[in-house]
Amino acid sequence: MAVLADRTYLLSLALAAQVCASFPAAAQDGDVAAFLSEAMTLCIQNYRDPNALVQELDARGYSYTPEQMGPDETIHWFTPPQGADLGSVMITYEDFSLFCAIGTDRMGVTEMVPFTGEFLEQSFPGLFSFGTHENRPVVTPGSSANDACTGYAALLPQSATEISIGGNGQDPVCVENGTGQIMMSF
Repeated sequence: MAVLADRTYLLSLALAAQVCASFPAAAQDGDVAAFLSEAMTLCIQNYRDPNALVQELDARGYSYTPEQMGPDETIHWFTPPQGADLGSVMITYEDFSLFCAIGTDRMGVTEMVPFTGEFLEQSFPGLFSFGTHENRPVVTPGSSANDACTGYAALLPQSATEISIGGNGQDPVCVENGTGQIMMSF
């Protein structure tokens, strides 16, 4: 069974690579959907190797700014080649857990929740499902000002992965304010 799950996962990665082959060109036109799709794909494909993720972002022309939070904690910020007005990617890695936050001020949570689900189903068919691993109550835009929107969950090799959506910024809650952030915990 584990071999079949790994094979399905590898086939999904190959499909995502094919689907996203044209994203960098589209993103150069300032396309928010292409930026979000490219960043999600890179985070998912490289969730077990943060160094490979950094190299992939660098190879695509993302600008890098480290933010030292403490002696052993650094937040890694990446801006797409089109500029900060398109969005940003934030990466942290500690205790063998990768966290990617992909934010933009140009798509709100109401649009971002279904966009993320459609992207995941198209790029990684059958791997992600709506909800959480702990079956927490569903949070939709406007139903809670204290929590992120319910997103999608997957059991990837060596990772119980969850994706949630919230407003872009320091407190990413499920409130529509015209901004959005996709938060991926691996």
